[in-house]
Amino acid sequence: MYRRFMTLRYLRSRAISYVAIFVLALGVAVLLIVTAVMGGFQREFHEKIRSTISDVSVETRGFGLADAAALEAQLRALPHVKAAAPYLHSEVVIRSFRTWKPGVLRGIDPAKEVQVGKLADYLLSEREILELQVERHPELRSLMADVIARTPNRKPTVAEAFGPTRSGLPPLVVGGQLLVQLSMQLGDKVKLVAIAPAAAEGDPTQIRQEDVREMEFEVSGVIQSGWYDLDESITLTTIAAAQRFFDVGERHTGIALKLDDYQQAAAVAERIRREVDLPGLQVVPWFKRNQNLLEAVKTEQFLIYFIVFFLIVLAGLNLTSILTMSVVEKIKDLGILAALGATRRGIMSIFLWQGGLIAILGSALGVVFGLGFVAYINEIDRNVLAPLLGRRVFDPSIYYLQEIPSRVTPEMVVICVVPVVVLGFLLALYPAYRAARLDPLEALRYE
Repeated sequence: MYRRFMTLRYLRSRAISYVAIFVLALGVAVLLIVTAVMGGFQREFHEKIRSTISDVSVETRGFGLADAAALEAQLRALPHVKAAAPYLHSEVVIRSFRTWKPGVLRGIDPAKEVQVGKLADYLLSEREILELQVERHPELRSLMADVIARTPNRKPTVAEAFGPTRSGLPPLVVGGQLLVQLSMQLGDKVKLVAIAPAAAEGDPTQIRQEDVREMEFEVSGVIQSGWYDLDESITLTTIAAAQRFFDVGERHTGIALKLDDYQQAAAVAERIRREVDLPGLQVVPWFKRNQNLLEAVKTEQFLIYFIVFFLIVLAGLNLTSILTMSVVEKIKDLGILAALGATRRGIMSIFLWQGGLIAILGSALGVVFGLGFVAYINEIDRNVLAPLLGRRVFDPSIYYLQEIPSRVTPEMVVICVVPVVVLGFLLALYPAYRAARLDPLEALRYE
């Protein structure tokens, strides 16, 4: 009983104990905020990868898939497969009337593609296209404000973007960054250049003029996925137009799959490898497509967590100093307790629980502060930080996200709180051990 009483008494009697609680609360709040925001970015990162490349891709090298319809039917019958869309994919050179740039051409079935990805969400309206072009020339924004305001803001449908063009040329939907870099406009005629598949697989020094394929397209739409590497290189057209351009008949590159649960991608991919017997077939789940980037994000998240936790450890060393000073100041009290029969274990537990309570209270307050900040992080960015700094900390034009992403899970809270609480008890060990070793006669000698 005396241990609980003395623990609370020592905790309340020193103002510096409240400072220690506040410092730990601040550290836990920052740790939780950083972890939540990094978790949100990781979720958005995964979502963008899956929405641009599908959950699982079943593909061949070049245009080696002869009977796409039969394979598509077989894949659709597998568990967890929600949708499937055939495609062609190859590298090309995009030539506008101003310049040229290497990129990729993907031939798709628009009606099926919207079932496996977010193509419809990524299409831009005329106003959004104009705003994207003006972003490269900020000095023109004020001059173009009226024009932008009068420009229609209705997004085209997928059918409209890939439908018949005014010129009668095949439609071509291009990435937003590619549009800006090549100074293209809707309705522009662009020429795609590629090497014939048979020649591309041979000796590049033996390529002849007749091996070069050229075809004109009309820019009929623009997409902006937020994935910069994709947006600066991607061009999309219909499967029929792509097959005519590459001169591959009815052949395809592969089939993209949408699953009812993306976490089943590895299991579905393994089953396809076992059940589908086609020469040269490759089955690629979404996380294998950009594995290095995904690992980099995980490493970055761990490093940030480690750095913030290390700062908490440094701040927590003050707890050891506080408790050590408390032991020195309370020598008389401890001597009296020992003389009255208090055990060494009892005296030691007083300071252990004092350090533990500081850590527990600091962690609890930190969780409250952290969750509250995460809940209103976008309002704080827009209404508090933006007026003070003159710009938003999280600029949507840079990250292609309208709000700061955040993700809080019970596991995340445990990871942030439990190490700090354990740290509080560990940092209290030395002063507690020192208090327990006090000799009551020595402590009361001069009293």
